Amino acid sequence: MRTLLTGSLFALAVLVAACGGGGKSSVLPNAANPGSANQPPATKTANATIVLNIPPPSRQASRRPFYVSPGTQSLGALAVLATSTETPSPTNLTIYPVATPSPCAAASGGGYTCTLTVSAPIGTDNFFVAAFATASPNAHAVPLSEYIATGIVVSASPAPGATPLTFTLDGVVYSVVITVPSADPAGSNTQLFPAGVAASPLPLGVTAYDSSNSPILTNVTDTFANPIAITVSPAGEGISLSLSGATCSSGGGAAVAIGCAADLNHVDFAYDGTTTPDPNDHVVDTYTIASSTQQGNPTPSPATVKLASNILTWTVGSGSFDIDGGTYLQRSPSGPFVYLVQGGEGNYIGTFTPSPQLSVPQPSTLNGVSSIIGFAIAPTGGALWIVDNGNIDCFNSVASAMAGPTPAPAGLQAYNPAEDQLELVAITVDGASNVWYVGVDNNEDSEYYRDVFAGDFAAPSGCSSAPGTAMANTLLQGDSDDYEPQVAPYANGMAVVSDGETGSNGLYVVPTGSPASVSVISAVLGGPAGTGAAVDGSGTTYATFVDEGGDVESMASGGTMLARLLTLPPTSQSGGDYQTEPFSLAAFSPTNTAADRLMYLDNDYVALGLVENVPASPMPILAGIPDAGEMESNAYSAKGAEYLLYQDANQTLDLARVIPTTTWSVPSTMPPADCNVSGLLTILERGDSEPFTVTFGTGASGNALAGDVHNYWFNSGGAPFTVTVSAAGRTENYTMSNPQSAFYCGINHRPLHGRRTIKPPVR
Repeated sequence: MRTLLTGSLFALAVLVAACGGGGKSSVLPNAANPGSANQPPATKTANATIVLNIPPPSRQASRRPFYVSPGTQSLGALAVLATSTETPSPTNLTIYPVATPSPCAAASGGGYTCTLTVSAPIGTDNFFVAAFATASPNAHAVPLSEYIATGIVVSASPAPGATPLTFTLDGVVYSVVITVPSADPAGSNTQLFPAGVAASPLPLGVTAYDSSNSPILTNVTDTFANPIAITVSPAGEGISLSLSGATCSSGGGAAVAIGCAADLNHVDFAYDGTTTPDPNDHVVDTYTIASSTQQGNPTPSPATVKLASNILTWTVGSGSFDIDGGTYLQRSPSGPFVYLVQGGEGNYIGTFTPSPQLSVPQPSTLNGVSSIIGFAIAPTGGALWIVDNGNIDCFNSVASAMAGPTPAPAGLQAYNPAEDQLELVAITVDGASNVWYVGVDNNEDSEYYRDVFAGDFAAPSGCSSAPGTAMANTLLQGDSDDYEPQVAPYANGMAVVSDGETGSNGLYVVPTGSPASVSVISAVLGGPAGTGAAVDGSGTTYATFVDEGGDVESMASGGTMLARLLTLPPTSQSGGDYQTEPFSLAAFSPTNTAADRLMYLDNDYVALGLVENVPASPMPILAGIPDAGEMESNAYSAKGAEYLLYQDANQTLDLARVIPTTTWSVPSTMPPADCNVSGLLTILERGDSEPFTVTFGTGASGNALAGDVHNYWFNSGGAPFTVTVSAAGRTENYTMSNPQSAFYCGINHRPLHGRRTIKPPVR
């Protein structure tokens, strides 16, 4: 009987003067018991002759099933009675150096024929045979190949060698090298998949090596006593293993066990397109495929799979919307996203659940609402508050709003009762369920510089408890409604970023109770227009401002002044650069305390702005959205994924998810374009792989935005072109095409319309 050991893959012919079968032991070194000698001293012995035919290295593959590693320097043998407790190790085998003229002789066709004379006890014996990569193996030497045969009868008559018995040596797996079919040159055996896109199974290369680093070439019919275990880590998070046409292997998903040589080429790996947040709520983007069978380190390293940065897009519902007003997106406290659309033929409300997100369900008609200016969802109770034509409408829940009832109005009294009712322009709900509103007093004399008010009322139980009079309100001195103000809730209060042009612009922190004494916290740039506000879990306030450029400023909880966090790209206007105009700022932290990332929308570049590593070393990147025309609204998922709504070049409402990973890519090969001529090329990543080398093909040219290494403003003349991007030893070629822009093609056109303006309420 033949015994296969230690993941053996190859065979060697052995001639023994005996007959018998095999057992299950091993010549591998054992630190706890490196071999013992309990052979009875009075046992009679006979000399058994073992003949080993060692083919030359060049003929290893063609002489199956015969195998001896080309690195073999010595052979070892041991024979003991089957009743003996003696265990084999490199130190108690009789070692025979591979040397000529004895015990080996050069074979006529190359290689060697080695004749080993082994002292074997008369009786029923166990034989241990092994090959080593050194002439004098020590106790820790790992065999290149080995075989153990048990139950072999050895007798003095007939003489040993009269009836040779053939059995085989099996290669001992020392390391397993796993390779991917199309490795990234800069990734050292790394396969790249675009994040969020399912990939068909690819073959995994599996090769076993002995301790001399020689590949083990085997008879495909050999069965491994110890299957080769292949695993993927982290498990269950996008990358999986499978067997195709396997005959003697098992497993799938996180692990497979290769049971025989015939299945070495039947292991596949695939990416299912899902994304999983890591401990910091970023995407898990690096996976390792390795073997736990190996005893030594493989060369090259185990296979690696990485997800490359990507942008995914979906059409909202089954068709386009005639978007007459704004489109607003928020994440509900329960997790799903909620969006409201003001259309020319009606208003709509819809929801979708992030990750996995393959389509956006058709929205429902929003009844009883005439003009959508903004909305907020209460963190407790889930009431939906909508600014509607200068008033506030309330639904007890998002589900009730989608079911079609008429909302409950919440009447408000203006800051100055003698003046007309406020035109409400923003709304939010703080952590204490206070509903905050911002409005403009439309009875001021100035057409453009009207006073802006802020007020709140308590609504802890939803619509039914909404009072008709505000608890507190205040005049935001010097502010105006020239552009849409941005609001963000605190645990108990509201932040308002002023968006006027009267010289006293900045940030208002309005607490619950008595906000009449609130004064503006001046922005660092001096005289800019405020365009975005966000508050993180620690109470730190972030705000974006525009003053011939854009920046992000921050103020710690309880602070009294803003500090510049970073300047947004481009840092200046030169060449093809346009002014960056951020709005719709959002902050996210995986622990719901201090934010570690921000995002904003930039309509001048039709891009989602990402700011990573806040506040340690913030790095901004503009992610140009494919085929985009106008940005609408953005929000984080509960696990930190970036989503936004936008209109494409055909004025269809679309949803996008931007997935930055540590591996860079150019995810949009149809970047937003200005009149189908010039546009933004984005190199998207979560890390920083600069410097980048970007080469534009025939018919196109481009330059990096000022102060930005990830974004290039190009001019192509409208025709498709090729761009080559290189960084960190990796080079990728992309074929770029421009969408036919339906926006902003005029004599004095800009990439986009610039600032978002408030559409006047319908009277």
